[in-house]
Amino acid sequence: MFLLLLLTLLMASLPPWSSGAIPEPPRPTDSSSEQMQKCVAGFCLPHDYAKLETPKMDHVNVVNVNTDIMDVLTVNDKEFSVTLTMYFSVKWEEPRLVTNLSLTDGEWVPVDLNFLSHLWVPNIFIYDLRSFSALNVLKKLAGIWIVHTAKDVYHIYYNQATAVTFLCPMRSVIRVARFWSVELTHRIGCILK
Repeated sequence: MFLLLLLTLLMASLPPWSSGAIPEPPRPTDSSSEQMQKCVAGFCLPHDYAKLETPKMDHVNVVNVNTDIMDVLTVNDKEFSVTLTMYFSVKWEEPRLVTNLSLTDGEWVPVDLNFLSHLWVPNIFIYDLRSFSALNVLKKLAGIWIVHTAKDVYHIYYNQATAVTFLCPMRSVIRVARFWSVELTHRIGCILK
């Protein structure tokens, strides 16, 4: 009887989450943390951040696209297409990021790939595109970095391993594989040389 009474008293004095309910984390109380919406690796988005608005509303938003071709997988002269594996990279300035980190010029900070879903992302159009697929091993082979380029200037850099198929009109079938190249100055696509 004494043991039963002792066990009842101990159960009554346990915290509420010991029964399986998980306690809610404490909420920040200072005003600066209430103004931030999402944070990752020391970088935060302001509470009024709108991902559908371009980073610079009054200026041109420069978006750099770069490809590093790894391999030419197929050249199909019947379908007029070429399939490549490449690293597809996109970089743009995001002046709305806020941080207290002390970074040097040119420093790259890797961040969680899920942070991209909270950011404004440029809409890239690829001419003559037939298919574009991300390469996966255990998960998508991609990464996102925040690059510090000057005083309080930050760029978002996104890199993804892809397999891309372009439609390319071929006028000559003689040694076609030697004539493929990708031109990136104004458009992405196939150019016969």
